Amino acid sequence: MSVRATSRRRHVKHQIGDLRERIEVGENRLRPSGFNQAGGKRVFTKSYDAWAKVETTQFIGGGEVRFNGVNIASSGSHVFTLRYREDLDTESWIRWRGEAYRIDLVRHPDERNEFTEAFAFLEGDQNRKANT
Repeated sequence: MSVRATSRRRHVKHQIGDLRERIEVGENRLRPSGFNQAGGKRVFTKSYDAWAKVETTQFIGGGEVRFNGVNIASSGSHVFTLRYREDLDTESWIRWRGEAYRIDLVRHPDERNEFTEAFAFLEGDQNRKANT
């Protein structure tokens, strides 16, 4: 009887099977109230749906520390990993589980253009401590 090795390749950071959360990507714009009226309302306009891997992270001194979802730090933020998208940038927003996240950084972890990582914070989280 032979033992089958795991299908996870060691040099690959992400695999398509890791993308298990459904997210919405779009724009969050301010819609004016009306003519000669102050204020306005933020409106989320969905561009597309995508499957993503969602991780809770904490930034410490320029580096990053990733948690497994059990030990969530008070200054936690999220990393959304999805299939490669050229149109995803810091002007885009992500909606996940009813919350809107502002994208702070977008990077492509490998040069094969397979995946995109979006580092995001909860909407209104200017000092990155909204959940404390």
